[in-house]
Amino acid sequence: MLNGLEKDITYLKGVGEKRAAIYNKLGINTVYDLLYYFPRSYLDLTAPVAIRDSIINDNNVIKGTIIKKFPPTIIRKGMTIYKAVMTDYVNEITIIIYNSEFLYDKLVEGKEFILFGKITGGDTRHEISSPLIIPAESPYKIKPVYSLKEGLTQQLLQNTVQNALRFLDNAIYEPFPAEILSEYNLCSLQFALKNIHFPDNDDALRL
Repeated sequence: MLNGLEKDITYLKGVGEKRAAIYNKLGINTVYDLLYYFPRSYLDLTAPVAIRDSIINDNNVIKGTIIKKFPPTIIRKGMTIYKAVMTDYVNEITIIIYNSEFLYDKLVEGKEFILFGKITGGDTRHEISSPLIIPAESPYKIKPVYSLKEGLTQQLLQNTVQNALRFLDNAIYEPFPAEILSEYNLCSLQFALKNIHFPDNDDALRL
């Protein structure tokens, strides 16, 4: 039994008719389809580098604590810049976010975060613009990267997949008997689907 996995994609939170039409172009019509829409690659955030060791004008993974947030600056109509400062207790870096109060609000003073993005600047000044932001305590440090259509972002698709994965807690069938799984050292289908999308670690991804 699929126990709900056959439900239309619009059943998932945040997927209305307009966004469902974009998913349909990817061949995703149901919750089941989404669970089997696998990532094309992964972004590994498990090994951040020190700010001083980051490669200028390249993408880097860094980790630190937010120590200051500045009031928004309205440059012109339709353009607002948000800034914050993060430290790894050796060096500081300025985070610049364009037109996204949502991302800005994710940054909380005194909390530790992992950032991924292009770092610019020089020996004494570092900046990172509109980075990927995750709390340092997040269990999801290996991020899936999906093929997209216009109107979808990686974050939107990741959030929708996470909603779909909640069905697996009580709605997944297991095609193999337990003795077969044990004899051949196989993981369950539930474990496989969860870790294909959001692997706990490299070992889980290889399984």
